[in-house]
Amino acid sequence: MERQKAERKLSFPEAALTLAVTVAVMFIGIIGLGLDPYLPLLIDIGVILCAGRIKGFSWGEMVGSMMEFLGNNTGTIGVILIIGVVIGSFMTCGAVPFVIYYGLKLMSVKWFFVCAVLMCFVMALLTGSSFTSVSTLGVAFMGVGMSLGIPPAMAAGAIISAALAGDKHSPLSAVQNLAAPLCGVTVYESEKCTRYTTLPTLAFIAAAFTIMGSKYSSSAADTTQVDRIMEGIAEHYNLSPLTVLPLLLLLVLVILKIPAFPTLIISSLVGVAFSMAVQHESLIDCLQYLQTGYVADTGVELLDTLLTRGGLFSMTSVVILIMLGLSLAGGMSRLQVMAILMERISSALRSRFSVLFGTFVMSFLLVLISSDTYMAMVLTVESMKKCFERAGIHPVVMSRCIIDGGCSMCGAIPWCVAGMFFAETLGVPVLEFIPYYLLGVGTVVFTLISAATGIGVKYIKTADEGAQ
Repeated sequence: MERQKAERKLSFPEAALTLAVTVAVMFIGIIGLGLDPYLPLLIDIGVILCAGRIKGFSWGEMVGSMMEFLGNNTGTIGVILIIGVVIGSFMTCGAVPFVIYYGLKLMSVKWFFVCAVLMCFVMALLTGSSFTSVSTLGVAFMGVGMSLGIPPAMAAGAIISAALAGDKHSPLSAVQNLAAPLCGVTVYESEKCTRYTTLPTLAFIAAAFTIMGSKYSSSAADTTQVDRIMEGIAEHYNLSPLTVLPLLLLLVLVILKIPAFPTLIISSLVGVAFSMAVQHESLIDCLQYLQTGYVADTGVELLDTLLTRGGLFSMTSVVILIMLGLSLAGGMSRLQVMAILMERISSALRSRFSVLFGTFVMSFLLVLISSDTYMAMVLTVESMKKCFERAGIHPVVMSRCIIDGGCSMCGAIPWCVAGMFFAETLGVPVLEFIPYYLLGVGTVVFTLISAATGIGVKYIKTADEGAQ
């Protein structure tokens, strides 16, 4: 039996070849041929299944591993579907139109990016969810930005960068609450250590976008169209402050740590109630909007484009991609492709710089390959724990590195859950907003600075030092 297991295990060259083929299929299909990720992911699943059969795994074993990954992530899939419902509800009740209207009324191009970055960061920080921040304030700021003449890709880059920065820094976020126990530290220790890369990156994002936004002066913006949009919102919506109460309720429930499912469902139902009470929509229409998405008919083309979104069905394409990505991750996990490769790589990392930056890169590459942030974090910790002990670096720094490598970079990966969700929600393809995804640039820069200088690095005594 032991001999049979050894024969089925991939060698290092076999694992490297399998990985190279799957990555090549992704890059050729998505970047080279301009395809959506669906077919490249499906082809990669076929590659992994064939590799498993060649090594002696049964179809049942391979498919079973894929189904296990899907089963472990049904909660994530359910939450994403419900977020589509929430967006439809908030559009119908007037919460998002209210924010767009007063955002246009009070905001200038000069301060647009500062407001967008700070507010999306704070929203994600308080809720622990970049998805919530992007799907609520992010959608509203996209409307404001487009009305002011700011390119959608640039606005999306600022919104997503700020939201993910808040997510990875929040003690309420899933990544912090996974990374901390994996590394044997508390969430608040991990959050404190994350400040050394997150806060400088946030300042860099705000400054860089403010400079880029200076190209779009008030005179360059289409003020006539802005006026038409504001008139269209004022004519077709009751802009009572009551309309934002469902959004505030969502925020309160998240701060109270109510689970995601009831929080989103309650918020969407309250949105329906306010849609009927404030916007005078019928119950049947409201329920239809929750299912198929809100359809704006204001007569202003850009406004209708901005507000026609949401609904359960709007998230089906994202869910399909997530299911394909998880299936691929499950097959690779069964073959232990990444575990075999990382075992060889991690043994060569000795210095502080190589350990810290190597952990960051490893976490990012695992997300790039598997499309699963959480699996990438788990595998990285398993591989790098001994490296940190050998270098005498406190595990809280490892927590920061895996969060920075996984969470910070996931928004720029077209086939990753976050990248797919952001693209669908904001209506901007990942490859279009990547040039403006400054969270990735800033995180790499400040991770390098920390690794090179030791700023923000906490140490422990090594076994040899303890013996002396």
